[in-house]
Amino acid sequence: MYRNGTQVHDMTVFVRTNDRDLAQDFKMSGDSENKWAKGQVYLAPELGACQIGFAPSFPLRRSNFFALDDLEFKRGRCSPLEDVNHPSFTCKDGDTHLTSDKICNFAADCEDGLDEAHCGTFCDFENNGTCNWSREDSKTRWVLEEAGTSNHEPKFDQTTASERGHYVSLELVNVGSVNEAGRLVSPYLFNAASSCRFVFWYYSQLSGDSSTVKVRLRRSGN
Repeated sequence: MYRNGTQVHDMTVFVRTNDRDLAQDFKMSGDSENKWAKGQVYLAPELGACQIGFAPSFPLRRSNFFALDDLEFKRGRCSPLEDVNHPSFTCKDGDTHLTSDKICNFAADCEDGLDEAHCGTFCDFENNGTCNWSREDSKTRWVLEEAGTSNHEPKFDQTTASERGHYVSLELVNVGSVNEAGRLVSPYLFNAASSCRFVFWYYSQLSGDSSTVKVRLRRSGN
């Protein structure tokens, strides 16, 4: 439904049976003005043969407009509309709407996983650059490379096992930086469970007893 008006007006959804009109439990969203909003009512199975009716009410002497589209009957109980009428993210299919708690929650709620694409929870460096992972110091340099064009080994990546695959590599800007830590840091991750694991693949040409790689956890605010 779509409504336009300077005041919040009301609309009654009713079911017409053979002997009477029954008003249904329906309330318009308070912030649904000037945009399409989804509505729904539950129809009890004992109603039998019936008709559905809409009865908008308008304030007097005011310009108002009300529209309906995509009328549909479905089996089952009504589902919450919060994700539809107040979405933080809409998937590419245009029908899946997610609230903020579904974004970057370690689960692909969109069929194509787009809700997790820029969260750092999964990154193969193929389609989303570095996925908001970033370097934290200036003396070392992490570089996003295509395996086949890299000046270093390996000449293939782990994801595609081909020269066209991508990975990030650590380069030393100058010889004096060999004792510096080259930090690559993820964006903040949310809703991690006690069973959460961090999995990664690495390729190393480090030499010497002092060459180490550490994975550290930084809590928000620290």
